This record gives sequence, C-alpha cells and structure tokens, in this order.
Amino acid sequence: MVMRRRRASRIAALLCALAALPSAPAPLNAHPLHNSFTELTFDARSNRVTASVRVFTDDFTRHVAGPAGDAGSTVASQEQRAARYITKNFTLVSRGAAVPLTWCGWKRVGEMTSICLTGPVAGGLRGVQLRNVVLMDLFTDQINIVKGGYGGSKHFMLFTAKDRVHSLL
Repeated sequence: MVMRRRRASRIAALLCALAALPSAPAPLNAHPLHNSFTELTFDARSNRVTASVRVFTDDFTRHVAGPAGDAGSTVASQEQRAARYITKNFTLVSRGAAVPLTWCGWKRVGEMTSICLTGPVAGGLRGVQLRNVVLMDLFTDQINIVKGGYGGSKHFMLFTAKDRVHSLL
C-alpha cells in the first residue's frame, strides 16, 4: 500500500512537471545543437583552397528562403542568397589580402546541406587567417568546427561567439 502511494506520488509529481513545460514544445525532430563542420583542402598544383561547409538544412534555410510570404522564391534566387550569406560569413585572409572565395555549389543530404567554396591562395594555407561566423547571427550557442589540412598535417579549429578568427599554423 505504501509502495502504491509513493508510486502515485511520483507519477503526480511527473505530471505536474510536464504540465509546467511550455505548451508548444519543439518538434521531436529538432536537433539540440547548433553547429557546422567545414573541411578545408589545398591543391598545391592549382594553388586553390576548397571549403566544404556542412550545416543543418533547417537552420541554413532561414537565410535562404527569402522574405516571409515570398511565393516567387526560386531555386536560383535561393542559391544567390545562400552564396551571398556564406561568402560574407566565411572568409579567408592570406598575406594581408582577402581570398576571393567563389561559390561552387551546394547539395542537400538528409538533414544536412553541404556548401562548396573555392578560391586562389598562393603559397599554401600556412598562416592563412580564417573567420567563421556562419549562423552565429541566429544562434548564440552556435559552434563551428573547421578541419584544415596541408603538407600532410591536419589542424582543427573551434569557432564560437567569442572566438571567431583563427590562423592556420
């Protein structure tokens, strides 16, 4: 009998706690983390860097979808907005000069979107400064991870709201 009362008391406490939660919980398929992962590669023959930036599609489409109620938003206009956004928020500086990154496409795979950028970097990635503030304008907890490789070595960098620029060593 005492066990049943304790069990009933626990169930009642759980129901009260659930009732105190907001009435419109986040969808079950929402991801709890706001992050991106970027892989930088350098081709010494062409002196070009390529960045593959992977983001959660639902987060990134907030910048791509266009103004609310814009029924005329086309894939081409979404791609233009995506290119403008990503090249503004993911930048490289080599030897004091901005690297002109150009859009080389995007691809959606499941819940992720992979975005391609490429640009010329004479002399390799050593010392290149990277600024990655992708989606930090939307999420205060956004974390961007970058893996850069050159000369057989790999470097990982972590970008947060307080740590937005890194140099490749």
